[in-house]
Amino acid sequence: MNETIKRQRINGFINRIAKIGIEVEGGWNAALAGHKIIRDSSVVFSSSQPQVTIREIRLPDGRVQRDLIEIPPTKPSTIVPTIVGEIVMDPPMFVTGRWQDWMRGAYPQHVNATCGLHIHMSFSHELNYQRLMCPDYTMAMVIALTDFGNRESIPPDHVFWNRVGKPNHEHCAHVYRGDEQSKVARLDYHSRGKSYDRYTAINYPRAKHKTIECRLLPMFGTQPTTPDDAEQAIRALQVVIDTTNQFLSKIRQREVKMRTEVIGRQQVTQEFGSWLNP
Repeated sequence: MNETIKRQRINGFINRIAKIGIEVEGGWNAALAGHKIIRDSSVVFSSSQPQVTIREIRLPDGRVQRDLIEIPPTKPSTIVPTIVGEIVMDPPMFVTGRWQDWMRGAYPQHVNATCGLHIHMSFSHELNYQRLMCPDYTMAMVIALTDFGNRESIPPDHVFWNRVGKPNHEHCAHVYRGDEQSKVARLDYHSRGKSYDRYTAINYPRAKHKTIECRLLPMFGTQPTTPDDAEQAIRALQVVIDTTNQFLSKIRQREVKMRTEVIGRQQVTQEFGSWLNP
């Protein structure tokens, strides 16, 4: 993040985001040249049978409660992806770069309700990161993506509304835990129920990645996906970027500017006589 970027405007807002890193989850029919597909146990494809996963919750008294969570089956399909997992943008790209082309090239051929679309954002100035560490930013993102869903006429039964409209969603709860999340330097897949639970709408992995992660979005499309699905995902990511820049712009205007003046002490001198010169 040492490169200097010019202060540019994106969709009318001054851009204060340095780089972005995108994670796409789904299934592919074959390996993609130039992309590494990583295994992700949370991505599950099934044509008829529901899948079951275990959710761990740490209770206040220290005990761990384990619940079985049933993942609804996907729509029946004769197409089963050969490779299942996620692709992580590596290295991250400048937000003013051609990240849209990366999305089009990496987009899966198969997605379902278990597939998330995550975006990490880094900032050249630490103050901008700190300004986003507040519950209001989460609510601003939920509102902006709700408006996006309405503009796009996303069907009511789409998984998008389950994530954006469900405050206690298992993978992106609409709660703020940034103060604790920002201190964790390791990736904890069993953090649910802990003070630094990473499965929130906005995650703050500052100690590990120095980024802010938006986890609200799902992957768009069905089996198989189309180029239009990738374009809709690009538009959704752009809303996340624009909302972040807009929030930073507004919060700067609301900050109370204070000026302090320190008045120095008047200089005091003292003379001493010498016994050598009475």
